[in-house]
Amino acid sequence: MNLPSRWKQNRLAYLVSLALPLLTITGIHVGGWMTVTGLATAFVLYPLLDLTLGESEGTNLEHLHPLFFDVILYLHCMLQLVSVLVLLRFAHHEGYSVFFWCAALSSGTSAGTSGIVIAHELIHRKQGWKKTMGIVVLWTVSYMHFYIEHIRGHHKWVSTSKDSASATVTQGLWSFILSTIPRQWLSSFRLKPGMAITFLAVEISTLAILFWAYGEIVAVAWITQSAMAIFLLEYVNYIRHWGLRREPDQKVEAWHSWQSLNRWSRWTLVELTLHADHHITASKEYWKLQVFEGPRLPSGYFACFYLALIPPIWKAVMRERLPV
Repeated sequence: MNLPSRWKQNRLAYLVSLALPLLTITGIHVGGWMTVTGLATAFVLYPLLDLTLGESEGTNLEHLHPLFFDVILYLHCMLQLVSVLVLLRFAHHEGYSVFFWCAALSSGTSAGTSGIVIAHELIHRKQGWKKTMGIVVLWTVSYMHFYIEHIRGHHKWVSTSKDSASATVTQGLWSFILSTIPRQWLSSFRLKPGMAITFLAVEISTLAILFWAYGEIVAVAWITQSAMAIFLLEYVNYIRHWGLRREPDQKVEAWHSWQSLNRWSRWTLVELTLHADHHITASKEYWKLQVFEGPRLPSGYFACFYLALIPPIWKAVMRERLPV
């Protein structure tokens, strides 16, 4: 589709970000093969839209009133809670079946591309109640320590050897995930031990209550959707800084984060892909983020997923794009 490169964002475009959680909830509620809706949408339709709609260097809407953009975040939080509740109810009645696994993975996919994305936006806000909303969403995927590690660890040490969430040029996706998850967890305990212990206790208690009150199947559903969401979060962490390095005392610049200007990823992930500006000003709201001159991914986050799954292909493509 031949759309103009210089294009001013329309705020209504961000409404399409609600499509995946809505479709996922509907699919699980209907049941049967409709439970695959979330997976099919995220991993088939969205990569095609990433490629078809192309890129835009258009500016954003910092001059508009923030209420519209914040309401989108609140709707995502609500939909994340509904998605998990619908999944747990479905699991309780369905039992183990192919539809159970489709539902759990679809819910986790929605959580990883909607819930955690919005949680990330909210934990960077200055208002305490918005941070709390973000932490509640992280609770639904059993990853509350991300609040500590991301704010106090990742943003301080991004693209250095001290950062648990910055992939080196030699790492593939799978080795990165196996190393980053435990390292981030341990880092959160070093940074804020009291808070990290509290978060862990809440997560363990939640799982224990679900198991005791509703049985093994519901607990497994909770774990499965959480695991899927965490996998997608760490995939995003992987592609955002892969191979980009700086010294610990060097100022963070646009060249230390990969950007993607693909329209569909920008809309559906509420500008998560304009990652360079986010690291320069972490508290800047998503609709104010700007395009910077710097390294760019070959496509949007959805289309890049298949490249990252095969490390030799990912490295072959990305090495040509590394800054000299």
